Amino acid sequence: MALPREAYRMLEDIVGPENVSEDEAITECYAFNATCGAGSAYWTRPAAVILPQTVEEVQAIVKVCNRFKIGFKAHSTGWCAWGNVSRDNSILIDLRRMNRILEIDVKNQYAVVEPYVTGGQLQAELMKVGYDCCIVGAGANASILAGCTSCWGWGFNSFGYSIHARNLLAMEWVTPTGEIVRTGSLSCGAGWFCGDGPGPSIRGLVRGQGGPLGGLGIFTKCATKIYHWPGPREIQIDGRAPNYVLAKPVENMAICTVVFPTWENFVNALYKIGDAEIAFSVSRYGLFDAVLSATGSAKEAYELWKTGKFLPERRGPSLIVGVRGDSRAEVEWKLKVLEDIAKEESGVISGGIADPDIQRRRQFGYIKIDRPAVTFRPSQLGSSMGSQGAHDMVMKQIQIGAEWKRPYIEKGQLLDDAGDNAYMMDIEGGAFSHVEELFHIDPCDPESVKGGIEFIETITSEVPAKYHFSLPSLGIYFTPQIARKYGEMCYNFHLWQQRIKQSLDPDNLSDPSHYLLGVTKEGET
Repeated sequence: MALPREAYRMLEDIVGPENVSEDEAITECYAFNATCGAGSAYWTRPAAVILPQTVEEVQAIVKVCNRFKIGFKAHSTGWCAWGNVSRDNSILIDLRRMNRILEIDVKNQYAVVEPYVTGGQLQAELMKVGYDCCIVGAGANASILAGCTSCWGWGFNSFGYSIHARNLLAMEWVTPTGEIVRTGSLSCGAGWFCGDGPGPSIRGLVRGQGGPLGGLGIFTKCATKIYHWPGPREIQIDGRAPNYVLAKPVENMAICTVVFPTWENFVNALYKIGDAEIAFSVSRYGLFDAVLSATGSAKEAYELWKTGKFLPERRGPSLIVGVRGDSRAEVEWKLKVLEDIAKEESGVISGGIADPDIQRRRQFGYIKIDRPAVTFRPSQLGSSMGSQGAHDMVMKQIQIGAEWKRPYIEKGQLLDDAGDNAYMMDIEGGAFSHVEELFHIDPCDPESVKGGIEFIETITSEVPAKYHFSLPSLGIYFTPQIARKYGEMCYNFHLWQQRIKQSLDPDNLSDPSHYLLGVTKEGET
C-alpha cells in the first residue's frame, strides 16, 4: 500500500530524499527474517523505509505517522522477527544512522549508547578502560539499546553481568504520539546514572520482563551498567568467519565443560557454583548445538552427529563454566573449587583447560558470544519457551521440552536433534536460570514450517500451565489466545498491558507485532 504523497514528501523533508525509500527492491529486503514464526521467511513488506539520525528527526517522523494514521516500527540491528513490520500501511524506521557511543563513565560504571551500537562495538571500547558489558544470547552483533529497552536481554555472561532489563538506567524515549520523554535521573538534568524517579518509575511501565518489542514508541538513547574486565585492553583475533579464535588465550581466564551422570547432580552443581561465586559465566548447550559449536561447517557437524557420540543416552548433562580473575593464581584457585564441586557431584571436567588452541576458540566464544553464527548453519532456526526460574524447574523444562519435540521430529517436520537442543543461561550469580528449546525447520518445506509453528504454539500454550513452570516469555504473545490464557492466570496482566498501550498509543500506530496483537477496545485483542 503506497503512502499518501504529502506524507512521503514530509518524510523526505525530515531526513533528506536519500534517507527514505519506497522502492520495492529495498522494502522487500526489510521483510525477510530467518527465524520461524510467520509461516514464511518473509513478513509484511513496509510501505517505506526511513533512516533518521537524531531524536528530533525520530520525533518528527512519528508525528507525521500520527497525522496520516500510518503505522511505524523501530528497527535497530534487526535480530529476529520482532524487528519487522507486521501489518500493512506501516513504515519501518531503521535506526542504523544512530550508531554512537555517547559516553563511558568509568567512575559511575555506565555507558550511554544509541540504538545501532552493537554489543561488540561497545565491548571493544569498554575493554580499553578495563570494563565489559552484558552481551545478549543473540550475539555481539545485536543492539545494546534494543536489549535494554525493548526485548528480553539475557546473555551467556549474565551470571556475572546481570541481564539488560536490570542493567537499564536512564533512557530517552519518543512516545507513540511523538512526545520526547527522558526518564530517571535524566528527567531532572542529573545525568544518566539512575533509571528510576523522581516520582513513579516509568522503566517498569515500558520495559517489564520481555519488553514492548516496538509497541510503545521508539527508544533513542539509554544508559547501561558496565562491569569490571580483568583481561587485556585489546583482543587480537585470528581466523575467518565464522571460525574466529583469539590470537592467544587470555591468561587469567579459563572455559571448561563439566559432565555429570544425572540431572540431579547437574542441578546440585549449579547451586554450589553460585554459592562459591567462582564463575563469570555458567551455561548449558543442547547436544546438537555443542556439535555445531565444535565444528567448522554444517557438513562437518552433520558427519560428527551421525556418529552417535553426542546422543543424550551416551552423554550425561553438562555445564560450560567460565572462570577468570585478576591474576592466574586467582583463576587456578577458582578451578580447584570447581574441581571439588565436580567431584562432590560425580562430574568430570573436560574442555582442554591446558590446551591453548582449545582455549583460544572457547574463550573467544564466551567473550564475543559467537553462538548465533553456528546455530543457523543447518537451516532456519526457531526457539520456544524462554522461561526463568529455579534450577530444578529449568532442568525439568529441558527434559519435557525434548519430549514434546520428538513427535515433530518423528514426522519429519523438525530437524532430528535427538530432541535435546535446549540451551540454558545461569543469571546473576546463580540466582536463577533462563532456558529455551531450540529447533530447526526447512523454510522451503511447507510441512516443516507448519510443524515449527505448531510446535511453538503447543509447547507455549500447554507445557507451562500443565507443569506449573514460569511464563514462556518468548511465545506468550504468539497468539491472542495464549496471551489471554496466561493473563487470566496471572493478575490479568494482558489487560493491564492493553490499557498501557491504549493510553500511550490511542491510534495503535506503534507496530505492536509480538507485544500486543492489535487492540480494538479494552479487554480485546
